[in-house]
Amino acid sequence: MVADMGMSMMAGNSGYLEMHPERKISFFQNSYIVGITFAAGIGGLLFGYDTGVVSRALLYIKEDFEIVKNSSFLQELIVGMALIGAIFGAAIGGWINDSLGHKTAVEYKD
Repeated sequence: MVADMGMSMMAGNSGYLEMHPERKISFFQNSYIVGITFAAGIGGLLFGYDTGVVSRALLYIKEDFEIVKNSSFLQELIVGMALIGAIFGAAIGGWINDSLGHKTAVEYKD
């Protein structure tokens, strides 16, 4: 025999929001949550893109350097260094553009 304790027990539902409907929030109405979600999504997308670019460049690096072709550690190190460089570049890129100007920061001189 099951005793009724005055509370319905549904899997995955504590009934809290039904008792306090004023605490329900809509994520799309909260611009902060939408902004954070967008920034995290773009960050993940760029991380994946950087990894793809580095893996493509690694094919040519392995052709030029026999030691890299034979060592998976060196291949992993190259990919890791490229991603760490992307992190530092993103961190200081805005400061460089602000202090030197956009044209000076991206101009290539021989």
